[in-house]
Amino acid sequence: MSRFKLTHSSYWRFAAVALLIIGVDSAVVRLGAADQLLAYAVLFDFMLVIPFFYWFLVVRKSERTRKWKAVLPLPVLGGVAAWLVLPHTLKQTAWHAIWPLELLVMGVEAAIIFYEIRLLVRVIRRFRQLRAVEPNTGEAIRMAFKDVIGEGKLASLLLHDASMFYYFFFSWGARREVSQKAAAVSTTAAADADVDADADASDAVFTYHKETNQVLMAAIATKILVLESIVAHLLLAMWSPIAAWILTVSEIWLLILLWADTRAAVLQPIRMNRKHIRLRYGLRLQADLKWADIESVEYSKAGYELTAEDRKLAASASLGSPNVRIMLRRQVRVEGFLFLQREVRTIYLSADEPQRFCEAASNYKAGEIVQL
Repeated sequence: MSRFKLTHSSYWRFAAVALLIIGVDSAVVRLGAADQLLAYAVLFDFMLVIPFFYWFLVVRKSERTRKWKAVLPLPVLGGVAAWLVLPHTLKQTAWHAIWPLELLVMGVEAAIIFYEIRLLVRVIRRFRQLRAVEPNTGEAIRMAFKDVIGEGKLASLLLHDASMFYYFFFSWGARREVSQKAAAVSTTAAADADVDADADASDAVFTYHKETNQVLMAAIATKILVLESIVAHLLLAMWSPIAAWILTVSEIWLLILLWADTRAAVLQPIRMNRKHIRLRYGLRLQADLKWADIESVEYSKAGYELTAEDRKLAASASLGSPNVRIMLRRQVRVEGFLFLQREVRTIYLSADEPQRFCEAASNYKAGEIVQL
């Protein structure tokens, strides 16, 4: 909570400083519109001073691993903003000052794009290595991104988009993880590829999409979204064609996310083994929960009614009322919407067989092997 307040206050401080600079510069250029020195002063403020304050007040205090990437686009945006603020008589002066900086920024961004292409090649190579020993393609994609790119908000968003792309476009011929194929993975090969060697035929597998009728609900939601988007597009196009297409593209993205999540729910059940619970709950919730971190696993036939405060402090990705509650001994990091990370001490799920889920968890916590 304190980290959230710190980040929030940092943004407010930066916004106040930026608005003050913009307001003063806008007033000054109106008073001395013919002075070319003002153009350079405004460009200096917009392209260097404001980005510096953004770095000093916001980015410097964040937990980003590549903080310079957050500041890099700001000089270009500052140049565009300065162009809009300056009067017509000074725009030519501004252009002569801006274009060398823009070329420099474009060169740096080209280098970043080249670096990211190299990262993509490394991810593909790592994925091919893991795919030979990991039976689930979605999990192989996840492991490849984690190994090559690591943690962080940008890495989480890239992993989410890659997973969404796979599940929507390429997963339709795939079947759910088959225990025989997982059992065929040798312990030696799994160790070489950093694959969990306990993910074999002794895993307990639990589905969560059947009782909630997730496939049917996705089909109904698709019908509603398609009809609504057609009507909204036609009506909005009368006012602004660009806004209409923005709305339509966003609804297409929502449909892709909906069906990608549904496919992930079908293909990736929750798994338990001697080490942990491998929680893959569609694209909504991801976590690896070690038994040492789990206090208790309970279920309710009537389901748990969550308040707004419960949803804020706990992780819950259930479409309806959750029927399983996992209490943790300490704050554990999980990945929620868009795979963004947060720390929680309680997790709520909707399992198709909640009683069997809790019994299996109790047996594993007690050190017993579950016979399926």
